[in-house]
Amino acid sequence: MKEPVRRGRLSKIDMLPPAADAAVAWAIVEVRKGRLTQTEISAEMNRLLAVVGLGPIPRTTFNRWVTTGLTGGFPPRGGNEEPPICPRCGASLLSRRSS
Repeated sequence: MKEPVRRGRLSKIDMLPPAADAAVAWAIVEVRKGRLTQTEISAEMNRLLAVVGLGPIPRTTFNRWVTTGLTGGFPPRGGNEEPPICPRCGASLLSRRSS
């Protein structure tokens, strides 16, 4: 299948500083699980961002990021050598969803 065409521009979420990595990782896990609504995930992510002193991500930006991530894959964050883990359960975020 043909790769989706992208403009090459990073989203506001992709440009968040490393302090936001745990919040972004948590959101990716929850989006892949599919148990919470995007509204719930976005609200919790914004709460986690506020804890580290960052501003909220607009609803439309979050929706676009989720849609792009689910269709083309979420881009890796930073140059971390260690695999990302879920801040809540400690599970690896490199495993793909089980569906």
